[in-house]
Amino acid sequence: IQIIENTASIGIPVYDDSFMNLHYSEGKAYTIIGGSDRESFTVRKTKSQRNMILEFDNPPNFEEKKTYELKVRAFDGMLSDEQKIVIRILDDNDPPAFSDPRVEIPMSVAENFTGDLLELDASDEDGDEISFSLHSGANKKDFKIENGVLRLTKAANYEKTKYLRVTVKASSRGIPFDLDAL
Repeated sequence: IQIIENTASIGIPVYDDSFMNLHYSEGKAYTIIGGSDRESFTVRKTKSQRNMILEFDNPPNFEEKKTYELKVRAFDGMLSDEQKIVIRILDDNDPPAFSDPRVEIPMSVAENFTGDLLELDASDEDGDEISFSLHSGANKKDFKIENGVLRLTKAANYEKTKYLRVTVKASSRGIPFDLDAL
């Protein structure tokens, strides 16, 4: 079985009645009985109550672990069967993350100030190169990003506005992450 990393909620069919050739009854029990990764999973009924699915307790991360193995047993009170399951995690492009992901970063600047405000710091779990861009904000035109530094390019004027707002976006191979800077 193969799945893409960071899948928040997955459902891997464990058994169904036709596979096991067992009759469905309330007494049928599915349990994880072995495997080096058994603590990473839960078995639960589907909404239809006809099948059982295997789910990760926490979404898998390709950069941390690429393969999971476990063994599942189905038992209906009389018959049982076991199945080894190997799950391979496929890499996906992880979005970059800002070191300080606060939505607002308050800062004070002197009247008529122009210059560097904030060194933008983000990382990418895949190791991809990160680029920054001005995304939105009422004062977007008053800012510029050069070499990873957010700069105020229009002199601050407190008589016209008390607050300047801009949203900065970090991207790697096209996956963005937003940070509002104040």
